[in-house]
Amino acid sequence: MLRVAYRPPAAALADMLRSALLCAALGLLRAQPFPCPPACKCVFRDAAQCSGGDVARIAELGLPVNLTHILLFRMGRGTLQSHSFSGMTVLQRLMLSDSHISAIAPGTFDDLIKLKTLRLSRNKITHLPGALLDKLALLEQLFLDRNELKDIDQNMFQKLVNLQELFLNQNQLALLPARLFTNLGNLKVLDLSGNNLTHLPQGLLGTQAKLEKLVLHSNQLVSLDSGLLSSLRALRELQLDRNHIRSIAPGAFDQLRSLSSLTLSRNHLEFLPSALFLYSHNLTLLTLFENPLEELPKVLFGELAGLHELWLNGTRLRTLPAAAFRNLSRLRALGVTVSPRLSA
Repeated sequence: MLRVAYRPPAAALADMLRSALLCAALGLLRAQPFPCPPACKCVFRDAAQCSGGDVARIAELGLPVNLTHILLFRMGRGTLQSHSFSGMTVLQRLMLSDSHISAIAPGTFDDLIKLKTLRLSRNKITHLPGALLDKLALLEQLFLDRNELKDIDQNMFQKLVNLQELFLNQNQLALLPARLFTNLGNLKVLDLSGNNLTHLPQGLLGTQAKLEKLVLHSNQLVSLDSGLLSSLRALRELQLDRNHIRSIAPGAFDQLRSLSSLTLSRNHLEFLPSALFLYSHNLTLLTLFENPLEELPKVLFGELAGLHELWLNGTRLRTLPAAAFRNLSRLRALGVTVSPRLSA
């Protein structure tokens, strides 16, 4: 017997489709856990994006305490109050960039016990209260870049044992306490660029065995001391360009066996210690351009089979030792200033 599948009429199909859409809409309404405050947009569940208004009156926005993501920007200049985020114990991401924040009251973040990302970039913050971050034990990312910080309490980060990324770039920091990063053993990215640092104290980076990227360019560093970087066994990228470095201690990079990118350009280096890169076996990029280098040591590199780019242009080199590049079998780009004085 031939059987023909039953096909409902078009009207029935339309009714079924409308019912399905209605159910979906009701489901979305049930999924929305709060009415969106008038000054905000709530595109995603448990998330709010707000702009305008006064920083000191954030609590008056009426943000529900069960939010997991908050983005506040372009607020009026003022102080973050201690009650701004009261009761928000499930908040995971708090973005407060471009909000003209000038100060933060003690206790402002005490209820944010599940916070993983805190972004305070591009504000006017000059000082951070000592225990401001003590309750943020789960924090993984902290952005304090592009503010006006001149100093930081040595205990500021002591409770942030899960922190993986810390951005302090583009501030006015001149000195860092030696124990500032002691408890940040899980740190992978540290950006200190664009400050006024003249030196780094011994022990500052003594516990950062997992650090993969260290950004120090555009400071006023004058030297790189022995042992300063010896604990950074996982470091892959080191940016030291645009400083005032005149001297590098022999063996300064010996323990950086994972290092693949090193920028030393635009400093005041007149000479390099012998065998400085002897153990930098994984180096692929090295920049030394725009330094007043007049000569290179006969032994500078080890077996750098992976080095692809070496930039020596803009120096005062008069000779290039023939043996200096013997082990650079995979070099793809070599930048050297053409000079009548230069000879091999």
